Amino acid sequence: MIFRLLPFFVLGLLAGPLRADENQEPLIFAAASLTNVMNDIAADYKRETGAKVRLSFASSAILARQIEFGAPAALFISANRRWVDYLGDRATLAPDSPVKIAGNRLVLIAQTDLNAEPDISFTDALSRLGANRLAMAAPDTVPAGIHARQALEALGLWKALEKQIAPAANVRSALALVESGAAPYGIVYATDAYISTRVSLIAAVPAELHSPIEYWAVIMKQNDGKKARQFLKFLQSGASKLRFQAYGFSTEDNGPGLNPETGQQ
Repeated sequence: MIFRLLPFFVLGLLAGPLRADENQEPLIFAAASLTNVMNDIAADYKRETGAKVRLSFASSAILARQIEFGAPAALFISANRRWVDYLGDRATLAPDSPVKIAGNRLVLIAQTDLNAEPDISFTDALSRLGANRLAMAAPDTVPAGIHARQALEALGLWKALEKQIAPAANVRSALALVESGAAPYGIVYATDAYISTRVSLIAAVPAELHSPIEYWAVIMKQNDGKKARQFLKFLQSGASKLRFQAYGFSTEDNGPGLNPETGQQ
């Protein structure tokens, strides 16, 4: 009898997303660039409320597609609005409007021990790239890579540099390529350069060369619940904003955030 029911059970899983148990800690899907700050915020949340959340990090594109195919996330934090809208088009979001929680900036980095000249313009730095590889997150799907490609296209350099791009699954992977020396240069978020002791910040990417870098949080309809909403509220609190600012993210309270040229806010 069990074996006869098994196909129907499998079909049931394929027919719709898995629903999280409301008695469990909510599962939070967040863009890879938020790893450090979200771990701190989750610890703050546990310390203040006694409640826990589960965190899963990857590129916004991968997370959105996992949600689309049934991953039981309660809250999704994307590094751009595109992947939030992607899920909205598939009717997977709760009826609330997405919440913008932070912003970021792009920078050009190199290995710390590389003989690279700091404090030059982004364009001048790229002119010295030569035949070297340039690491960045996947430029067609991952927000950090999409913004980096926009900047290179705005300067008319994308076609010339396209074959030198070393694409990575997410922005932290792009950072790792530069840290390891697999690619001597890379374009990452300012906050990623800020936490690494193995790369040097070479130049800021002018913000006017790409669309705004914004992080959006949204509740998933299938796993909407009190616990997820409580954490989303905490994510918007003054304490959480201070955490974002400490890592160099911008919030409504601190303007543009980390200055990539000085490493200061």
